[in-house]
Amino acid sequence: MADRMFLVLFCLVIGSFPVCADTVSLDAARVGDLLEVSITLKGGDAEQVIASIQDGLKSEIVFQARLYERNRGLFSFLGDRLFVERKVVQVAYFDFFEDMYVVESELKGTRKYEQREEFMRDFFQLADLRLQDMRDLKREPGSYYILARIRLDPVRLVPPLNIISLFYSSAVTPWQEIQIPGHPEPKL
Repeated sequence: MADRMFLVLFCLVIGSFPVCADTVSLDAARVGDLLEVSITLKGGDAEQVIASIQDGLKSEIVFQARLYERNRGLFSFLGDRLFVERKVVQVAYFDFFEDMYVVESELKGTRKYEQREEFMRDFFQLADLRLQDMRDLKREPGSYYILARIRLDPVRLVPPLNIISLFYSSAVTPWQEIQIPGHPEPKL
């Protein structure tokens, strides 16, 4: 009996941890004096997202981008310095009255789509996220890099219903790293 109870608890605990989604596609570009980042989830479970929103639930995707400054020299053992971090949350659902897919985010507001493919392309991608003013980057090229990851919750629950999340697992990608495009020489 104790073995069964342990096995049930073990399965519940292991099932509540996020699973690893496929990959993140990460691009950075300099637009004027701004550093812009585009992040896309490749291989996300589109069918599970569609199934949950067709059932009247909401899905959530969280894009997280960090700009780091490499710490060199005597204190490099302390790790790199976090320069800036941005997190953007997008929530998707299906509006049954208007028969449209809806994506909401604080960055782009509310967008509605009639076509499923267009909706999925927008939901799984965050384009042109303004990360940093390049004039604030004082060190030489190669001193900065960007890390990004994505968390996908095909079923978004609010408290107190989040206890049900034991049965729905999030998908979290590993961190993806790229170097930032060239920036101006340090100002003296």
